[in-house]
Amino acid sequence: MTQRSLRYHTNLQETKKLAQQTLKEIDQLGLAPNPIHYTLIFELLGDIDPNFSKKLTELIQAKQYQDDLAFPIYQDLVKSALAINIPTDQVQQLIDQAIDDTHNWNAVSKQQQGTLSTNLANITQCDTKEAVNDYVSKHIIPPINLICQETERLQNKLDEWSQLIEKLQDDLKNAHKLAKTDSLTGIANRHGFDEMLDRQIELAKKNAETFCILIVDLDHFKVVNDTYGHLVGDTTLRYLAKLLDTETKGHDRVARYGGEEFVILLNKITYDNALRFAENIRANIARKSLRARGHETPLRITVSIGVAIYQIGEPAESFFERADKALYLAKNKRNQVCGEHHLEH
Repeated sequence: MTQRSLRYHTNLQETKKLAQQTLKEIDQLGLAPNPIHYTLIFELLGDIDPNFSKKLTELIQAKQYQDDLAFPIYQDLVKSALAINIPTDQVQQLIDQAIDDTHNWNAVSKQQQGTLSTNLANITQCDTKEAVNDYVSKHIIPPINLICQETERLQNKLDEWSQLIEKLQDDLKNAHKLAKTDSLTGIANRHGFDEMLDRQIELAKKNAETFCILIVDLDHFKVVNDTYGHLVGDTTLRYLAKLLDTETKGHDRVARYGGEEFVILLNKITYDNALRFAENIRANIARKSLRARGHETPLRITVSIGVAIYQIGEPAESFFERADKALYLAKNKRNQVCGEHHLEH
């Protein structure tokens, strides 16, 4: 029996009510009631995933939620769901088939072994060499051949199962990878970052080595979208993701945390050096300009960055919160770097 999804816990009446609210909200937003918008708004109103709800609410409030943004958000939602609950129908079917084939082989083998044992006991009744040869040919060799045939058939099945299992493992690995990858930029998404952070904290505890976090926020991104359009906005996000990945030289971990916000984990670095590293990133981005097709004026972007250092043993939430508060200070003036030490003043 297929296991039912536990993502939605509401009963029939609650689901109907939520469906009506979803359609009403879609209408109020002036969107087409297609499956993508319906799924996203349903998840939002049902508060299935608080982090997702917060992200979508911010987009709606900023009037940035539109058709061209809905599909990548929908992709990320599906990937996240896959990471949590990979369907097991194929695996169960494979297991059932393996059990059936093994039972069949076992039954045939037992039957032929019984026949063979009986026939071997009766061979003593043969009083000539010719009679023994004839008896072996008719009553001993056939059950042995049948056992060998069934064993060979089972071995072939084992080879098939092995190939199927390898394929399922590859599919599962790819699904997990996709679930942790941001579809727009190709770097890790929020789910991927959460795993990175958990691993880094475990390493910090094990090796007594701390690390730093940078939260990077693209300044005035709404203005970029409003002025140049969402296609240029998406290109800008991809550009920033590539630049951050290049700046870290692949040795550290970069992720798109949501919207125009990125995070970087810096290993084996002091707090002061992390601040200098953040300032170099900020200055490098501010110096450059982009060309947007159809616009003569160059597009210049800036970022605000919050920096914090992990205190061994503290919860991930408090660590991230300090960096987030530092980012908030930086965003007050824009194009700034603020560290957790600024929070003390």
